[in-house]
Amino acid sequence: MKAATAICICIGLSLSACSSDLPAHTHDYADISGAVPASALPEGVTMGVQACSGSDKVSGVDATGEIVCSADEGTAYAAGHGIQLAGDSFSVDTAVIQSRIVTSCSPGSCIRSVAEDGTAECEQAGAGPGMDPIKFVHRYATGGSGSQADPWQGAVEAAIASASNGDLLVFDGGFYFLSSSVVADGNSPEIVLYAPNRDAIILVDTGASTDPAFRLRATSGAAADRVRKWVFDGLSFRGMPDGGGAIDADMPYLMQIRNCEFSGFATSMVVRIRNGYSAIMKDCYFLGNASSTGYLVQLDECNSMVVSGVHILGGFGGIKVYSTGAQTHGVFIAKSRFEDIVHNGIYLDGCLGCGIEQCYVEYQDSDTGTFTSLIQLGSGAHPVDALSMSGVMLSGHASIQSEDIYGINLKNVRNAAIHGIYLYNLNAGLWSDGIPEAPSVQLSGLVFLEGPATADDSYMVMSSNVRDASAQLDSGGLKLPSFSNGNRPAPGVRGRVIYNASSGNLNIDTGAGWILPDGSGA
Repeated sequence: MKAATAICICIGLSLSACSSDLPAHTHDYADISGAVPASALPEGVTMGVQACSGSDKVSGVDATGEIVCSADEGTAYAAGHGIQLAGDSFSVDTAVIQSRIVTSCSPGSCIRSVAEDGTAECEQAGAGPGMDPIKFVHRYATGGSGSQADPWQGAVEAAIASASNGDLLVFDGGFYFLSSSVVADGNSPEIVLYAPNRDAIILVDTGASTDPAFRLRATSGAAADRVRKWVFDGLSFRGMPDGGGAIDADMPYLMQIRNCEFSGFATSMVVRIRNGYSAIMKDCYFLGNASSTGYLVQLDECNSMVVSGVHILGGFGGIKVYSTGAQTHGVFIAKSRFEDIVHNGIYLDGCLGCGIEQCYVEYQDSDTGTFTSLIQLGSGAHPVDALSMSGVMLSGHASIQSEDIYGINLKNVRNAAIHGIYLYNLNAGLWSDGIPEAPSVQLSGLVFLEGPATADDSYMVMSSNVRDASAQLDSGGLKLPSFSNGNRPAPGVRGRVIYNASSGNLNIDTGAGWILPDGSGA
């Protein structure tokens, strides 16, 4: 128990009037209840409670300590801007202050507008100004197979037929079943086929017909009848049994095929562009297409075509650029992979001013015993002129035994610069059997490694018309192209000199046969 303490309490007095002469109240801390006992108050000071009557409110205290009461003035309240008042309850006016946004747009789209209740209208991202209202194509939501009916084909045809410039057809996921081609004739409007979620799968089954899923064709050969701008973006084309290809475009002014997948097609041609003025195929994937003939991508008589970031895995042939003359030009194939190709990975059959850059081509060992080139340039009828090729890797398989697998076949080349080529596990790096009499073909930076386990390891076959920049002084001597006795090119180019690896002698081409430097037969 602590000692008692004297407490001085001054009520209604100035500080100077409060002194130790006032009666002191002492009490143990443990017994203090919070009230001042009446015995502790000075004479004339009393304790009491005052209150105003009725609805009066306390407005002050007079000199004697009495409270002053006044009538309630009745304060009124009003709702301000964006606030509603009902009775004694305030709330937010959503017509002025928007409600919280409750709508979530799917990936690839964005909010276009928001209603008062917080619901939002979504719009395809990147549509840009000038695009007409989005057309959502009905989807075949229950999946699809070749035996089921086609409930939406007519809707797609109607949407394309009624489309105007800049229309956007959005595939919102699920399966889209095509039992026949969607046909768009010449002078068609600008159309974008788009899948915002990258999960729109178009099942293609045109029956016994070889028609593609989308046929974009010109009504005549006039430029005014060209198919105009078409964009295929983010779609997955899946081939069904006996189905045709995916896209066949004739005379498009502008065409883009990007971020698309093509798989499961048994047809010989999945994508073909004919007489195209300007087209781009970018970041596309071809997988598991079991074609036994033809090329998965074919560009016929085209101009200004770019193929970039394309991956072809499996198939008879990869990409073919075809022209009956010199009309196909400006075709550029870059940063693409061609793997497990049975025949030619890249075939330029008539091309003017074309290029191949930073590509990888690999041959599948099918043991067919047939001639195959990973890249073939020109044919007997159609030349390749003004070609540039660089940064290309060509690879065979170490198990190749009986097959003639060549890296680059210079079948008919007139002017070309080929440099920075890496050749691996091939029977032959280069083969030339159709170079004109006076070409300008330059080879440089060629690397040959690890030929297959055959009697004749990786070698190079060239015409004397080819200027090989890699043929240079090597450790003090001139390194010439080397061939075994049985694999020498056919004679016919007077003055050509090679090294015969079988006999260890130089061989000179007389135009009619091979001879040794002393003039005797080789």
